[in-house]
Amino acid sequence: MFEQGSLSYARFHVIFTLPLLLLVAILPPRPLNSISDKRLQLIATLCLVAFCYTTPWDNYLVWKGIWSYPNNKVSGVIGWVPVEEYLFFIVQTLITGFWTLRVWRSSSERRSSLSAADWWQSWSYRPGVA
Repeated sequence: MFEQGSLSYARFHVIFTLPLLLLVAILPPRPLNSISDKRLQLIATLCLVAFCYTTPWDNYLVWKGIWSYPNNKVSGVIGWVPVEEYLFFIVQTLITGFWTLRVWRSSSERRSSLSAADWWQSWSYRPGVA
């Protein structure tokens, strides 16, 4: 599909992460416009935490030579880390946040249709059952 070494970091986002983000954000059963402001604020807060926590860590690892990014595959660098890597921190957190809201809603809808005994049994440990 791609020649070896032909994929830039920005192209990686366009092909892989951004389409997935778009899918989990807009497709039913949980389109983005139906998410409460409180949950969107939580996801935004998680993005900020991911960005603030990961930035020094990634910069340290690149600075120490533990990993690197080819200069011809990134559009720019802030500190030691490519701009696209900072974008990855945010996009990955958004994908995870929107996916979690989908699963959470689906799970809570299933729980509300079960009796308490059925719900407990569905989560209880049963030896020998895979």
